[in-house]
Amino acid sequence: MLLKVLLLVSSLTSFSCFANSNMQFSAFGTLALTTTDSDTYGYRKDVSYDKGVFSGDLDLLSHSLIGGQVNVGLSNEFDFVGQAVIKDMAKKSLDNYLTMAFLRYAPKPEWAIRVGRTAIDIFLITEYRDIGIANPWATVPNEVYSIIPFRFVDGADINYQLRLNEGTLTSKIFTGKSDSYLSTSNITEKIQVDNILGASVSYDKSDWIIQARYSAAQLANETQSTLALIGAINTVPVTIWPNASSFSQTLRVLNTNIKYLSLSYQQYFNRWLLTTEFSQVKANDSPVIPTINSGYLGLSYQFDQYTIYGVSAFSQSDNYQFNETNVIEAAIPELINAVEGNMNFYATNQNTISLGLRWDISANMALSLQWSHSNIKQQGGTLWIDNSDNSPKDHVNTLLLSMSFSL
Repeated sequence: MLLKVLLLVSSLTSFSCFANSNMQFSAFGTLALTTTDSDTYGYRKDVSYDKGVFSGDLDLLSHSLIGGQVNVGLSNEFDFVGQAVIKDMAKKSLDNYLTMAFLRYAPKPEWAIRVGRTAIDIFLITEYRDIGIANPWATVPNEVYSIIPFRFVDGADINYQLRLNEGTLTSKIFTGKSDSYLSTSNITEKIQVDNILGASVSYDKSDWIIQARYSAAQLANETQSTLALIGAINTVPVTIWPNASSFSQTLRVLNTNIKYLSLSYQQYFNRWLLTTEFSQVKANDSPVIPTINSGYLGLSYQFDQYTIYGVSAFSQSDNYQFNETNVIEAAIPELINAVEGNMNFYATNQNTISLGLRWDISANMALSLQWSHSNIKQQGGTLWIDNSDNSPKDHVNTLLLSMSFSL
């Protein structure tokens, strides 16, 4: 509701002040072709996406998009920013296409307050994640970026900048709520988070930047598949599963507190660019969401209009194996498999090595070719669309060819 009111007010304000305002419009897009060599694990861009790219597929939907952004200067202290990105997604709607829509109040150069929809500030590449030409690679590392389905926060943030020792110290606090989707090979369900509270601090000095981020949120709903699984467990006779009722309640995630911590660093060395980012997802009060440690290290070298790069990434978490005592597992094998699948949904375990070549055709157009080799461990294929029954370990090669532009 807050967002709808904000959009209405800002739209009316923008039109009424059009003659006296400074309006800027920009556009960007990516056309990408993706292919892989696995019949078991289908490549996807994040866990909200419901389509997988399997062996023999030539996919044009996963990474292709077109977007636009408008900046309207309403006065010396107020401006409005809106951004929409049209791309393939599990659930298509105008609200899901809207990635940013906020009013900004900057009473002084060092202060800024934004109210509305902003990009969720938990990554190094946050504000321009969908602008492919602004990224050093053909796509961001899945190990860090794909496990979090949320792309925006509906709320408010406060930014403060300070010049310090020939550099810039920037701090931010933000709050609000968000929603997105989680997808498997056969189901897509909405997930909501409330009471988001986050903070970030960065120090930018000449050719390097270091950033730290921390945020916490509360899950605001149960998925229908989890509720159905709980109901099925509760129907099991006590002669087969004595503590079925109490165990089923451990599957609930409503009001679960989730914490996210990340640290990133980027530096230029003449023609070299070093980029690294490490993150941790943690939920102490729920066995369904394990602690997930992820990170990557990227190195790029630019010569003339070409850039060659390599990225090494990983994600790691513990796997769940059913070991409840006094349960006659042979009587309910399908239910046991369903429990393990539910418990291991977030249990990503893989590492990937990527090599790529980027050709900057012009200042606003780039062509990138990236090959990635992913080593997926047993029960570790959360980031993929899994066509198997037991999530085996596997090696998958992915090839991505993309053309990105900005106007």
